[in-house]
Amino acid sequence: MATVEKVSVSLPKDLVEEIKNNIPEGQFSRFVGEAVRFYRAMRRQKEAIESGFGDWRTDAHPELATAEDTRRYVRDLRERDRPVDSTVRGKRHGGG
Repeated sequence: MATVEKVSVSLPKDLVEEIKNNIPEGQFSRFVGEAVRFYRAMRRQKEAIESGFGDWRTDAHPELATAEDTRRYVRDLRERDRPVDSTVRGKRHGGG
């Protein structure tokens, strides 16, 4: 078991009631710990996205300048990656 530290926090009463009504008895601390970890992960992801904002340059990728260009690119990727006949797929990967 991970090392734990007992802390005291204040939460809105309605939130505490909602949590208690939706988790197994005795799991409140575990739930709050998981919620805080999830929140921190989302914040780190948001911060990473925001810090990278503006790195995309259309002049470096003129083939993806418009929404239609992007749709075409994704369609081409999907078409390229579409599974082929199993006998061909087996030979391509060394099987069969």
